[in-house]
Amino acid sequence: MKMSDSADLQQMPSVKKLTFLHVAEQMWQRKWLVIAIWVGSAMGSVFYALSLSNVYKSEAVMVAAIDTGSMGLNGQIGSLAAMAGISIGKDKQGDKSELAVQLLKSRDFVTGFLVRHQLAVDLMAIKSWDPITDKVEYDPQVYDIHNKLWTRKVEPPFTPEPSPQTLYKQFDEMFTADKDKLTGIIKVSLQHPSPKIAQQWLTQIIVDVNEEIRRRDIEEANRSLQYLQKKVDETNIAELKTLFYTLIEDQTKTLLLANVKQEYALRMIDPPYVPEEKAAPRRAVIVVFLTFAGVLLSVLLTLFAPGIAAFWRIFRPVR
Repeated sequence: MKMSDSADLQQMPSVKKLTFLHVAEQMWQRKWLVIAIWVGSAMGSVFYALSLSNVYKSEAVMVAAIDTGSMGLNGQIGSLAAMAGISIGKDKQGDKSELAVQLLKSRDFVTGFLVRHQLAVDLMAIKSWDPITDKVEYDPQVYDIHNKLWTRKVEPPFTPEPSPQTLYKQFDEMFTADKDKLTGIIKVSLQHPSPKIAQQWLTQIIVDVNEEIRRRDIEEANRSLQYLQKKVDETNIAELKTLFYTLIEDQTKTLLLANVKQEYALRMIDPPYVPEEKAAPRRAVIVVFLTFAGVLLSVLLTLFAPGIAAFWRIFRPVR
């Protein structure tokens, strides 16, 4: 090793010298670099925070729409129905809310909701919302609104037009649905650059999940009625006929309620609203965090710059 290399190593700061006074001294010696990093990080954080679009969150609070008039049957009739594979009433005394919450989170239901209502463009391509004109701006690098053409730059197997899986992933980042196990309160929320779209979508998905559960119960009740009527025609035992007619009555009640109840699975307590204040981004927090990161970077560069320079002189390629 050359004498100059040995001298470079001796100039590297040791761990013992890494005191507050040493850090302050090193930063003062490189004050212009430190100031440049601080100013650059502060200005960069401000520009970055201002470039982010506002996001608004609409929320709703619901409970289970329990049917107290038809709790199903029990005892001998319930056992017979269970053996026949027939549903005679609703789980947990008419509580369909858990099914509704799981549907709201399921890939099949969400993608069906997005495709059915043609929400792909407003989900993927909206860049910002103007509160003065009440108009949205679309990102031309994602979707050409004039030619109605997807312009996303993606790698295969992805395509410019987002697939149902891509739509689900994007929507899942914007939507939440949770049920409190103790109180039974269900809270759903949806974030979007447009507050009106957030409210409209949240309202529609609640309507759709009620309709989906209603449709399933109607189909199940119709199948059960067909099966029970067949069994009534096949048996001559009076007791069994009585049981079957009771089950038919219960399934008929299910059909009746499914056709008349508007809030079939979820009952609204606090409906979705158009938010007036943004939910994100928290620009002040972003500016403080990035500025602090710049300060930390300046300290690290100040401390390790001599060592980096020394190692570079030692191991630099020989020409």
